[in-house]
Amino acid sequence: MGITSIPISVNVSVAQLKYEAPSDNLLDIIRQYEIENNLLELEITESMLLDDEVSSIQFLNKVRAMGVSIALDDFGTGYSSLNYLCSLPINTLKIDRSFLCDIEFDKRPLAMLNAIMTMANALSLTTVSEGIETSEQLALVKGIGCSSAQGFYLSVPVSVDQATKMLSAEAII
Repeated sequence: MGITSIPISVNVSVAQLKYEAPSDNLLDIIRQYEIENNLLELEITESMLLDDEVSSIQFLNKVRAMGVSIALDDFGTGYSSLNYLCSLPINTLKIDRSFLCDIEFDKRPLAMLNAIMTMANALSLTTVSEGIETSEQLALVKGIGCSSAQGFYLSVPVSVDQATKMLSAEAII
């Protein structure tokens, strides 16, 4: 179909991290489906890591060693310290949509977004702003240097068939 090298992000649950050998299982899946390791990103949440920090970080280090990226999802909703963020083997910081709510009426979330962007840049992390619903929000996150954005403004969830058609159209262009 002319569709090649498409990055994909997959949410990982607490149950999957507690699996006996999750990195081995992941490696089997990568081989079975012939996925390019560098195109796969696993999304985890802060709260998921807090349950068993040591084994979670061991798992993430194994995954990173395989060439798979790690994203910390819903950043800003958890309760971990900023120092804890420095110890995580992550590539991407996905900034929770709550920072965009009522931003046109309250400038404090903008101050927080700027602080998060400064910290992410200092840690050489890619950033994704979640929950973009308006052109103004998109312009705002672009203006503060956010790497990527996602939300209903950019696309509503689509079926596999719709996604395939969209990707095929991009491959033709």
